[in-house]
Amino acid sequence: MLRKWLVAKVVCIGLSIVFVKNVCHAFGENMELHFRGFASMEVGQFVSFKYLSRNYDHLWLQKNLLGFGMSGSVHPRLHLHIGIAASLSYNTFPELLTRMPSQNTTTPNIDFFLDSAYMTINASPDIDKSLLAIGIGLFPYKYNPEVRNLGEYMFRTGCYPAYINTNGFDQANAQLAGLQLSNRLADIWHNDLLLTSELYLKPFNDFSLTYITDLQIAGKALDIGAGIQLFRVFSANDELTSPRIYPNSSNPSPSYYFSKDDELKTDTLWYTYAGTKIMGRICFDPKPLLGWDILGKEDFKLYAEAIILGIKSYPADSTPNLNSQNNSHINDYGYEKVIEKLPLLLGFNVPTFKLLDVLSFEVEYFGKKYVNAVPIPTTSTFQPYFPIPNQPYTDGSTDTASYTNEKYEKNYKWKWSCYVKRTLLNKFTITAQAARDHIRTTSTLSPNIDREEALVKNNHWYWMLKLGCHF
Repeated sequence: MLRKWLVAKVVCIGLSIVFVKNVCHAFGENMELHFRGFASMEVGQFVSFKYLSRNYDHLWLQKNLLGFGMSGSVHPRLHLHIGIAASLSYNTFPELLTRMPSQNTTTPNIDFFLDSAYMTINASPDIDKSLLAIGIGLFPYKYNPEVRNLGEYMFRTGCYPAYINTNGFDQANAQLAGLQLSNRLADIWHNDLLLTSELYLKPFNDFSLTYITDLQIAGKALDIGAGIQLFRVFSANDELTSPRIYPNSSNPSPSYYFSKDDELKTDTLWYTYAGTKIMGRICFDPKPLLGWDILGKEDFKLYAEAIILGIKSYPADSTPNLNSQNNSHINDYGYEKVIEKLPLLLGFNVPTFKLLDVLSFEVEYFGKKYVNAVPIPTTSTFQPYFPIPNQPYTDGSTDTASYTNEKYEKNYKWKWSCYVKRTLLNKFTITAQAARDHIRTTSTLSPNIDREEALVKNNHWYWMLKLGCHF
């Protein structure tokens, strides 16, 4: 069955490439197609993570990637792009803790997927001088070129409950689906307006509207950027984006909203996944001012990024939860202080004098009170129905593999990352990283999906090494 599925995927992808190629040639006999590709192997270890108490330290990590793409111009102002990729990896969720264990927990996970499929339309045939470019489809997007691991918050976060969801090792960017309008003035001021649809996280298909701008001044020694996002402003299903009842029920429950008594008056506020994000970033590069040729392109850059995840406040409430069995409150934690919804990143590229492409150190502080749990759909009892704070993950036994909220508040707020990369012969790369970031364990079985981060204490960290080539 697996072999038939893989053959079907390969055939579909091959036919797609042939189709695009034929369409491009139909528009112009002399049109050139440009091909690109990459291959890489990643290895590493969880040196210490939240399942350490269950003797799962030094868990091996491995992933193989292969990608292929092509682009072509069917008109001087119209360009098509398509990319596909394949990966082979293994589950990192501890095998002995799996629910509904099966062969799928130990065999390699093989997947083929569409990496990009979009077209760009330029107002001018000269792409470098075009004042307006329009992109439509599925495309990669990165607005902070300095970030190597942490940061890039605009498209890797949620407003409520506040969470950060990264893509994995050496993937500090986002994959977006929708419409992008880009404008560049005098090669120093760049603006993007994006209307994008949610593809991967519940609730699906909601649209977000985002504006991002950056300005380079002082001979490009200073790069200042800012942005605002109306997160999930256009809901595909308002009952999922701003739920007020349990699924398949007509009765509201106080477990996902709270009431605040003020002179015997009750003010009911309803939680929602939607919200407004405000981002700012800055990068200082002294090399244009100093004119030092001995430094590498990325050396000496100092950069920072911050974002407010939701400008609306949800005050803490001590009203008893009438549906609770343990006298808990409706909302013990609250969501009102700015520092509790404000991730802060600071990074610095250490000078290597062209010996390395980049040697980057990044540190992050995020002062929120509850766990960083991503709203990923599962079939387990831990499925989040509502946008409320999540309790720490446990494995269902008396000897839990997690921690309490009190321990969380002391350990969870600081993250760090060290990233190094070197290119050889313009085609081959060696990349390494040691970090305590937002990585999660992975599993192909829905009941075993771990929405919470794997590194929850100050001594938790992992390392990765990647060998790659590209053309």
